Amino acid sequence: MRKKTGVLLLAAVLLTAGCRGSAGEENPESAAPPQQAGSSGEETAYGRLPQQVTLKIPYKIVKESTKLADGDSYEDNPIYRYLEESLNMKISHVWESRDTEGAVTQKINLAIASNDIPDAMMVNPNQLRVLVEKGMIEDLTDVYDRYASDLIKNIHDSTQGASLESARFGGRLMALPNVSIEADSPYLLWVRQDWLAKLGLAPPKTADDIARIARAFIERDPDGNGRADTLGLSGDKYIVLGQKAGLHAFDSVFSANGAFPKAWVRDKDGNVVYGSLTPQTKEVLAKLAGWYKEGIIEKDFPLRGDGGEVVAANRVGIHFGAWWSPWYPHPDSIKNDPKAEWIAVRAPLDADGRFTVRMAPVADQFIVVRKGYKHPEAVMKLLNTFTRLERGEDPNTEQAAAIKEYESRYQIDKHDFYPFNMILDYADAVGRKTELLERVAAGELKKEDMKTDEMRQNYDAVLSDLTHPKKDLTAYSVSRAYLQGGRVLNEGVNGEYSLFTGQTPTMESRWAALDKLENDTFLRIVTGEAPVDSFDSFVKKWKELGGEQITREVTEAVKLK
Repeated sequence: MRKKTGVLLLAAVLLTAGCRGSAGEENPESAAPPQQAGSSGEETAYGRLPQQVTLKIPYKIVKESTKLADGDSYEDNPIYRYLEESLNMKISHVWESRDTEGAVTQKINLAIASNDIPDAMMVNPNQLRVLVEKGMIEDLTDVYDRYASDLIKNIHDSTQGASLESARFGGRLMALPNVSIEADSPYLLWVRQDWLAKLGLAPPKTADDIARIARAFIERDPDGNGRADTLGLSGDKYIVLGQKAGLHAFDSVFSANGAFPKAWVRDKDGNVVYGSLTPQTKEVLAKLAGWYKEGIIEKDFPLRGDGGEVVAANRVGIHFGAWWSPWYPHPDSIKNDPKAEWIAVRAPLDADGRFTVRMAPVADQFIVVRKGYKHPEAVMKLLNTFTRLERGEDPNTEQAAAIKEYESRYQIDKHDFYPFNMILDYADAVGRKTELLERVAAGELKKEDMKTDEMRQNYDAVLSDLTHPKKDLTAYSVSRAYLQGGRVLNEGVNGEYSLFTGQTPTMESRWAALDKLENDTFLRIVTGEAPVDSFDSFVKKWKELGGEQITREVTEAVKLK
């Protein structure tokens, strides 16, 4: 398992269009100097192709209800026209599809199986592996080295090279990967500080602290309404998600105990094992079952959606959630109780006092180019150009302003109309932005020090919320997400990565059933429908239903990497 210990500057692709954008340019000391206008590097990365090139791609429809100007379409709109004119290329769609029930994945799988793929397309890790094995895609090593912009290279450098490594096979770069945003991985613990203060409690550090505080919130009337109507810790019916953080799942309770369900890890003897089968995972299930039996975990969590309703109703004062929880569900909590004061906590800590978390894969999306396509550099230039446009760094200010005006007039987001739905940002963007906004809060920076529209908007939001707390919930969300969630993450995490994130041959036919078996077993154990020792039967059955063979396949794949 690749391991990163100590402070991780964390980042995220934010939930709203206003939160996307540049971060690296805000800290000049942490970013490489930009290319100078007219430089040979800029011309190579962004310059027009010497002759017009046609690029045939599939197109994933992000928002089908979007209405454009009369005559415009997904294939003909100001964003496409700008990209095509800038690069001297024509982009055509071999098909357009919404991703309902995995339709896009199914279409791409069919194209791969029939050995008839478009000029370029986005694929997942398993599709990439198959394409490499079948020799269907171009080696992009030299294309990246020569044509990738400094911006793109700096973004990948922020992963210490791990993102590019995920797309290398035999030392050759076979795809252009995205960058997973590290801040999206950890589950923080969000707690009502006003309830803590009323009951004279300190923020929790350990799992036992969490249980003690949840118990106090249940028994000691923290909302002061004289009724026994407050609940304990909220939950998610999947118990552990094992991916990017959402709301209410118990992933961080597992990782604090050295358990990493849904990840491939090494056991004490160095063997590759599935983390859901380890003794440490069983120990955490036993702990959660005890919490549920005692009422520390609220009883009806398996019946709820995402649990946001109990937060909004201020019936719970403690929940697990991502750094972006101030966007949701906290505003609904504050609407119903303006006194609600949510704080982020790094908890539970592990036995060594570290905040250990399971990290999402470094990259999980890849742009590939069909073997034999004569102009793979066109794909690289395209990615360079719309990434620069997305981040507000395009020097063609007149054209960029026209696109921005079009966005405003038709209420669209330009990134929904890029040829590839790959929005790149630094792996430490949230950490960088948080540091800047902390300096704003301290009065050390002025608005003119903010280099992008996004950061100027964030500047206004932080000052608005500091001056009039919770009066503007949009400002509240921005301010608290960074100054609470981002700040706590910047204090450091001990990140653990899965050894393997793709799909083996046996997984293709067996994994859905194995995953359902795991989810059902974990829920039944936690809710007391099954005894804790049923975990042992689950492990045996998991292996018999294909898990043993999958483990052998994963072990071989890890050796090859």
